[in-house]
Amino acid sequence: MNVQQLIEILSEMDPEAEVRLATQMNYPLQSSVFGVASSKEMNENVWCDMHNVTDCEECADDIEVESDNVVWIAEGSQNRRNPYASRDIWEQATR
Repeated sequence: MNVQQLIEILSEMDPEAEVRLATQMNYPLQSSVFGVASSKEMNENVWCDMHNVTDCEECADDIEVESDNVVWIAEGSQNRRNPYASRDIWEQATR
């Protein structure tokens, strides 16, 4: 799925609805959404553990970076009263 497809699907939803993340289809759990990150932003600030600096020039060629064209949705906390999600989510999910 790409960002445009996700926008199209979400544009048909209630803009005030809470967003949750369902994970692990065979043992479904639910979580809140913590936030969104882009690999482009992450690649601009790559941390070097060896020299304890960001964007280390000495190690730049050895550090693996993600494609600049990935959007990440970060998982938040689980609902403590009911951490489980329904398996039906995968049946109903719009692609």
